[in-house]
Amino acid sequence: MVTVDQIADGLRRLKGVRVVALLTEQDKVRVLEVEEEANRKVLLGLGRGDNRGLREALGRGVSLVLITDVEFEWPKGPGVLLMWGGELLGRDVDDPAELEMFKCRKDVVVSGNFVFFRDKMPSGKELAAEPPVVVFPPKPFPWLEGVFGVRDAVVGFPCPLSDVFLKRLFDVSVEDCSLGTAIVGFNF
Repeated sequence: MVTVDQIADGLRRLKGVRVVALLTEQDKVRVLEVEEEANRKVLLGLGRGDNRGLREALGRGVSLVLITDVEFEWPKGPGVLLMWGGELLGRDVDDPAELEMFKCRKDVVVSGNFVFFRDKMPSGKELAAEPPVVVFPPKPFPWLEGVFGVRDAVVGFPCPLSDVFLKRLFDVSVEDCSLGTAIVGFNF
């Protein structure tokens, strides 16, 4: 079985990864506190936030922070879901071909790279009574698939406040807009 240090060393070799650091339990608690504060606010003018991806990554036995630059290739798939009453109202699309397919459909509204499903939209009165939730789902982390002993690898992306906290924690410039943060969580 591999060690956490060996995994961290391997991740440091990925194109676009600048820093890999292990989060302590105390660090995890602080990030969750910052995220909870952010989740109480309205996001994107649509509803309160629910950063499920980050919570799942922090809930694994091992959580590593990645500081990345623009050369890092993020895992594919939706990063934002707009949910209401258990229904998917919309999501972002990161595949240009899939986005073009949605643009041809009459049952959706496309705004930038976000798709809204017309048939799922509640009335304004329903939305006023129960606002939607902006969900940031976990994404698989393919770079750890097949690594001996590693299970349940996911990646989550921190809110801007957590991004700043993590960059300061690991002495990374918060002014450099080209740097992003992610938390990879996994079990052995």
